[in-house]
Parts: sequence; C-alpha cells; structure tokens
Amino acid sequence: MKPLLSRLDRYVLREILGPLGLGFLVYTFILLLQFLFTSAEMIIRRGLPAPVVGRLVLYSLPNIVVLTIPMALLLGVLVGIGRLASDSELVAMRSTGMSIYRLLRPVLLLSAVLTLVNGLLMIYLLPQGNRAVSRLYLDILTRTVAQQVEPRVFYNEWQGKVLYIFESS
Repeated sequence: MKPLLSRLDRYVLREILGPLGLGFLVYTFILLLQFLFTSAEMIIRRGLPAPVVGRLVLYSLPNIVVLTIPMALLLGVLVGIGRLASDSELVAMRSTGMSIYRLLRPVLLLSAVLTLVNGLLMIYLLPQGNRAVSRLYLDILTRTVAQQVEPRVFYNEWQGKVLYIFESS
C-alpha cells in the first residue's frame, strides 16, 4: 500500500512547518499587542480586573488568528522553499526528473488544509468572538458610565452612539 505522503513530501512539509509555526506565533503576538495597545486606554482608565482583560483577549483571538494563518503560511512557504533553493536541493530534485508541480504537492496540500481551517474559523468562531467582544465592551462601558453619571453631559464612548442624561434621580 502506497503511503499518502512520500518521504520527499514529508521533507518539504518539515521545511515549511517550522517557519510557519514561528510566523504564526510572532504574527499573533504582534496583532495581540496591537489590540491591547488600542484597548489600553479603556483597560487602564476603567481599572479592569485581569479576568475581564483575559476574556477580552480570548474573545478577540479568532479575529486575530484568521489574519495570521495566511500570513504565516506565506512566510513558511517562502522560507522553506527558499532554503531548499539556496541549498540547491530543488536543483537536485529537478535533476532526477521530478516536475515542479510534483515538488509543490505538499505545499498545495498544506494550503488546502489551512484554507479549510481558516474558512471554518471565519464561519463559526469569528462571529461568536465578535459578538462576545461587543457584549463585553458594552458591559464594561455601561458599568463604568453608571458609576460616573452626571446630568447634562454627553457620553460618546459607544461607537456610533451618544448618551445624554437630562437629570439624575
């Protein structure tokens, strides 16, 4: 029985998976830091406890992961195939009569798998994460605004909405 992936396919995949994993971690970390910096004003000013910040980060992860998977795949393919080319391994493989399409079969297989994973993330997890982040933001803002209510003041902390209180009772 012929195995699904030949030794050559596994070798090319190994060359790609290392940079892909590293790129995924680095890109996710960078985008997570960007999210935390944009939310830092709200987190610091409102004095949010660590569990609430953790939930905020957890709920925003699907939005970040959907972006980092394609970027990490691109980095992994470029670095992996680039290393094979720089060591003249592609030339050696081509000299045995292998076509370039045969050499890129594991790349296409990995791309198809990651496309499927990313599609499932976008269809199922991303809307739930966005909804949870919106609810958490609304909960945080209503709690903090309720503590600092002053009459005749405009509160424009909600995106696209302005709150005006005539009189406090």
